[in-house]
Amino acid sequence: MRTTQNPTDRISRLLAAVCLVAALAGCTPPEQKALEDGSRLLAAGKTAEALVQLQDARERIEKHPNLKTNLVVVGTLYNQLGLAHQILSRTKTGAAKTGAMTDAKKCFDLAIDHGGLESIIQGYQNRAWLNLEAQEWKAADADYDALLMRTSGTRSTNHVFNLWLEKGTAEFGAGRIADANESFSKIPDNTHAQNGLGIGAWKQKDIASAAKHFKKAVDLDGNNTTALFNLAVVQQELKQYPEARETYLSYLAIVPDADSDIRDLVESLEEYLKPDPIPEPEPKEEVKPEP
Repeated sequence: MRTTQNPTDRISRLLAAVCLVAALAGCTPPEQKALEDGSRLLAAGKTAEALVQLQDARERIEKHPNLKTNLVVVGTLYNQLGLAHQILSRTKTGAAKTGAMTDAKKCFDLAIDHGGLESIIQGYQNRAWLNLEAQEWKAADADYDALLMRTSGTRSTNHVFNLWLEKGTAEFGAGRIADANESFSKIPDNTHAQNGLGIGAWKQKDIASAAKHFKKAVDLDGNNTTALFNLAVVQQELKQYPEARETYLSYLAIVPDADSDIRDLVESLEEYLKPDPIPEPEPKEEVKPEP
């Protein structure tokens, strides 16, 4: 059974941070320029160059008598620094990767501890994504719980909690299946959430319900190969062999380089579903007239 993977697109959030930085008041030119340039480079995908600018901004801002206590400025700075470290960690391995992810977490911690409300909410969200990426399910789960409490406690529509898929994924990874199901149920028209509900039902031995959720996930997005594969598996388990064969074939049409085991399985299903040959009639015993 395959779980839902949901890589989060952060481009819009990076651009939003650029706009926020550009609107900052009270920054002296060197600090403002370093922070704005770093944010623009980060949004443009030039992460290594962005990190240089953001580190320069950090050195300047932390020494500035007024800016170092400005909640908007420091919160934005630490969130941007954390994102830069996290993105760069994906190109590293071993101790270097671990170090970059640790640096990212430290920066998000600072944004939460020293930023204003917007930065705190963004910091929790960024740290939750970081923990999801590291498969630190319990830590991610705790961050989403904290984020939900923060956004629920505000009246602004800017703080509506809309990360039910990520929250459910973290809860599922932490073994909180009932909570994960509740989170996924908040977004019934999301193909990945339906796949998550299907896996929850399958783990609870409710195969028929699992099949319904996987089928809905496929109906919502026919290219969701994870849901297609899972649907084929449960159809086979329910002895719906013709349906399982067709679903496996749909999966293979999208993933032509899939494991040979799946192709072998399809061939075995096809062989099983072949109609039994019609036996040839036995020759009748010749009737001879009695003398």
